[in-house]
Amino acid sequence: MTEIWQCCVFSWCSDFVLWSGWGFRVFSVSEVSEVSGSFESFKILEIHLTRMFKKRFESVEKRLGVLEDDRLNCREKSLFSSSIWHGIFLVILASGISYVATTFARTMTSSNREVIVPQSDSLKLNLGSGSRRFPGYLNIDKSDMFEPDIVWDLESFPWPFRNDTVEEINLFHILEHLGSSPEIFMKVIQELYRISKDGAKIHIVVPHPSHSDFISDPTHVRAISFDLLLKFSKESNRKWIKENKADTPFALLLDVDFEFQNFHCVPDKYYLKMAIERGIINSKEANNYTLLYELSKIYGNLVKQISLDMVVRK
Repeated sequence: MTEIWQCCVFSWCSDFVLWSGWGFRVFSVSEVSEVSGSFESFKILEIHLTRMFKKRFESVEKRLGVLEDDRLNCREKSLFSSSIWHGIFLVILASGISYVATTFARTMTSSNREVIVPQSDSLKLNLGSGSRRFPGYLNIDKSDMFEPDIVWDLESFPWPFRNDTVEEINLFHILEHLGSSPEIFMKVIQELYRISKDGAKIHIVVPHPSHSDFISDPTHVRAISFDLLLKFSKESNRKWIKENKADTPFALLLDVDFEFQNFHCVPDKYYLKMAIERGIINSKEANNYTLLYELSKIYGNLVKQISLDMVVRK
């Protein structure tokens, strides 16, 4: 009885380790090579496990037959019967480990896949592209859902681009998603400056920080305003220092420098109409972006989004 039990346990444990490890390799290889056959791999594993347990049970059954005349009793027969359920349990457990291996392999291949960047000194980047793809640009996003040209998390540094090789960057509704901590946001600004050529243009569109579009999205972690971006201009920094203002001279501290052009506000039509009806602004002033921006500091939801161009100076 003891010998039979030890034989069964040893066989189950050794084969479980062997075949669950084999399953991990099958699933990992199928994921890394991006073969759309994970379910086929699972079926292969299932077939091999079934064959393995069938052979093991036949082997145990033969051993039981040899000992049947003088050692086998009802309790030992019950043991063999229960071993079938142990086998089924191990098949399920091995399959579970293989599923975990599949998920792990998929995560590894999506987050650490090889990044191939064209060797050009005049790159155009569409950062945080999502479904907005632009021809002639490298479309970059951290998710492969929309099949970007490069999968990259913009909060992972350094970015996979050489110094002074980018002439144009689109940041359309992405900057507000970056930099929940000041350190990360400052690093994003430094990377934008590092990879850009002198005179490169960075096109920015963000929701206004006082509009409900910004407030209602939990992934909006950084309020972007013209006042914030102005802190990354060395000219503005020097002016503030001369005037003894309390504004932090981030451009001088980080050694970055941007100029600003084409500032534009998009008013929320509903709240703009309300502001005109209440005499806060007249219809002629509705296209005065500077006035709208200043009023938006008092009246929330008046401005829906802001856009501007940052020009890199080196």
